Amino acid sequence: MANFKNILIRFPNWLGDAVNGTIILTPLRQAFPDSKISILIKKNLTDLFHDCRLIDQVIPLSPQQSLLSQVRLLRKARYDLGIILPRSFSSALLFFLGNVKNRIGFSTEGRRFLLNQTVADPNPRRRIHITQEYRSIISSFVPPSSAELHPQIILEKPVYHRHFSSISENSETIIGICADALYGPAKRWPVQYFIELIQLIQKNYRNIKFVLLGLDQEVVRPILDAVPEVMSGVGHLQLYEVMQMIKKCSLLISNDTGLMHLAAGLGTPVIGLFGSTNPDWTRPLGKNSRVLYLHYPCSPCYLKKCPIGLPCLYKIYPAQVYAEIKKLHLTDPETRL
Repeated sequence: MANFKNILIRFPNWLGDAVNGTIILTPLRQAFPDSKISILIKKNLTDLFHDCRLIDQVIPLSPQQSLLSQVRLLRKARYDLGIILPRSFSSALLFFLGNVKNRIGFSTEGRRFLLNQTVADPNPRRRIHITQEYRSIISSFVPPSSAELHPQIILEKPVYHRHFSSISENSETIIGICADALYGPAKRWPVQYFIELIQLIQKNYRNIKFVLLGLDQEVVRPILDAVPEVMSGVGHLQLYEVMQMIKKCSLLISNDTGLMHLAAGLGTPVIGLFGSTNPDWTRPLGKNSRVLYLHYPCSPCYLKKCPIGLPCLYKIYPAQVYAEIKKLHLTDPETRL
């Protein structure tokens, strides 16, 4: 095995993919305990590695940076190994122009000539989990691990953001809700179902607080109108603050989104709701992660908008999600408040 001393990893641009990319960090650090390992990632995702001790440096990519400035940055650092997790042409081009000595990644988008070592696409039909894709990139120079690995996000001493000052530190169970999905409406469980689920939980459990998380305030507005006691951090929090809140949650109920993967990476129990996408490819990993998926005949279609009324998600009813919640034994249910 080559003795690389200065390693740079290009992480994906989407939150969920970036969380899943952390699957390579532990075996990489074990293989190169004395090497410098740096991460190149979009600026808005750098908080993922705020407390990570497996790496030495996080380099933010800003939209304002020119390609030339990025190239100069890489050339100055003199990396001897570049691991490129995204499949894009531009990510390989940057490492090529940046004189990264050994560049490895998938042979996609006609970028084979930009790489020293290419990896054939192991998942053209999206039938294996995305973490296995990422592990295949490092398999040629990192010994296989017999241990069961999951994506992991490290967060030290999580605290409540001031926005949630009404939450008691110890006496209440917190359930997070992620009702939006930036990809498009074909990933969104009906908002009315979220409302019905919250009300169903309220009827049967006491001392539970609900926190809405995500970015799209318009999506969650009907929930706040119907259940005004629900708290919302939607559109108000930075990523590190969202991480702190999810870590405090006893459960996150989410569409197939980046926050779903973030919860799994933080070790928070999560229920993922899948319709137009494939849980074989992007389910949340971890012993406390569950998915609801109906295997509808036209799913997965990966469409952003459904032309036939989204039956793959409309047929997942609140009672089914509630049944999964009861299996987690979050707290002792009360018959009535």
